[in-house]
Amino acid sequence: MISGATAPVTSNPPARVRYLIQRLASEETRDQSLDVLCKNRLAYGNLAVLLWNSFGTMRVLLKIITSAYRPLLSDGLTERAVTQVCNAIALFQSVASHPNTRILFIRATMPVYLYPFLNTMNNERSYECLRITSLGVIGSLAKVQDPEVIEYLLSTQIFPSCLRCMEVGKTLSRTVSHCTFF
Repeated sequence: MISGATAPVTSNPPARVRYLIQRLASEETRDQSLDVLCKNRLAYGNLAVLLWNSFGTMRVLLKIITSAYRPLLSDGLTERAVTQVCNAIALFQSVASHPNTRILFIRATMPVYLYPFLNTMNNERSYECLRITSLGVIGSLAKVQDPEVIEYLLSTQIFPSCLRCMEVGKTLSRTVSHCTFF
């Protein structure tokens, strides 16, 4: 029997990735799978496409992200929740960065789900982690010279959110926010 997020040993890396993605659906294996996928996201070249096209996976990532909204408002975020949300956002960044999923990502208005993390006024470490990880997704989109992506970013509240990050955040989020657009 296979325990945790350990994928079957195979010479086919996409099979391992698919296995880990499937295990995101189960709450019992979600944390481990998120962790492994996140840590190895750069090694899995087609991860973004697999995430986007795997049934229910983006819904699971959204569920993880939105589950932090209420604790975010009440200062009740646990370290485990922050880690899980940051990992989900990092996988969002993979999707936002990939040329085959980027436009689909913005047409689905997925970046909007990150705005609560950018708009928080708390500058404790856990909130700062969420802010920086979310800025990474926005930065990935802002680097692209695609008119549809630029138009999308201009049509949203991202500029005021980045200004808020520069006002409230610590040095790293200020720098990342500044470099994203200015």
